[in-house]
This record gives sequence, C-alpha cells and structure tokens, in this order.
Amino acid sequence: MNTKNETLFAIVREIRKSAETLAPSRRREINNKLDRICVLMKDADVAAPVDKTVAPEIEGQGEHFESQAKAVLAWMQAGNHITSLEALRRFGIISFPRRILDIEKLTGIAPKRKRIQVTNRAGKQVYVNEYWWEEN
Repeated sequence: MNTKNETLFAIVREIRKSAETLAPSRRREINNKLDRICVLMKDADVAAPVDKTVAPEIEGQGEHFESQAKAVLAWMQAGNHITSLEALRRFGIISFPRRILDIEKLTGIAPKRKRIQVTNRAGKQVYVNEYWWEEN
C-alpha cells in the first residue's frame, strides 16, 4: 500500500479514536460515515482493512440491521401493515425508512406504501407512511 493510502486510513483511525469521547448516537453517526468513506476508498482501489479495534461497537451491525429488515419483511409478508411507530414498538427499530430500503435491496421489490392520517400524542392530526407487502 502506498503512503497516500496509509495516510488516509490513519486519518480514519484517528477520527474513530476521537469519536470515542462523544455521545453514543453521535459516535455511531460518525462511525457510519467513516465506514462509507472506507467503502468509497476501497471502491477506488485504496484497499486496506477497516480497523475494527478502534470502534468495536460497529462490528456486526450489518448483520443486525439485516435481521431487522428480515423481521419486518416477515411481518409484512404475514399480511400485516406497519408504520415507523409500530416498528419501534415491535422490533426496536429507530431508523425504519432505512430498513425499508434494506428490504428493497434484499428482495428487489419495494413494499407498498401510503400516507395515512393519525393523531399524535399532542392531539394533532399528522401524516405517516404505512407499509405492507404485496407480491407482484
């Protein structure tokens, strides 16, 4: 690996180490962005392994998110409709739209969706997306 590549990955490691002092949600956000940078660097033939020892909490997250997407997919394939709130309550999913995108990647089919009106906890009428599964 050339010096330029080593420098780029060293910078990524330094940023990950600096992020350890941040709040967990902010740390995850930064680590996710760094992961994307590493993927882009790898795609650009700047090959080096991502140093998971600096940020061990991100190791295995891909499998966790995939299992969340599969759980939601199974729920919808059983004939159920689901909203972000239901996904949070039932599966503990905070980033539900991202799991919908993961389902689209896994299956090649986008779940059906529509905007529905619900009452929020303040008593106001708001709109949310509701998703369900239909085989084409």
